[in-house]
Amino acid sequence: MRIRSRLLILVIAVLLPAVLGAGIGIHYVYTEQQESYRSNMREVSRAMALVLDKEIAKRQMLLHALAASPALAADDLETFYQHAHALASTWENTIFLSDLSGQQFLNTREPLGTYDLPKSFA
Repeated sequence: MRIRSRLLILVIAVLLPAVLGAGIGIHYVYTEQQESYRSNMREVSRAMALVLDKEIAKRQMLLHALAASPALAADDLETFYQHAHALASTWENTIFLSDLSGQQFLNTREPLGTYDLPKSFA
């Protein structure tokens, strides 16, 4: 065997374990990072679900309060509009009433008595 062949075998014998070790290390770090990302995404998802549940519960309470309004039961739309407008005073909250065909006849984003309100659903 020539010296060149022996040197090549020696270099391969030294580099092969180093390359394998580096590959195993890279794989380990990669899988740890993936698990860390998954864990973070689970935590973010839980937090978002809690915020969403709170927001839905808040809006549900608002709707229950409006549904039990004596003004609505007495068909006093002006008083109901004022009450609904006070409760839904922010842009993100809108209360509207519509008939069975979906035509709105009260919307807290518009002044009371507006006649060209859109349909809510088809």
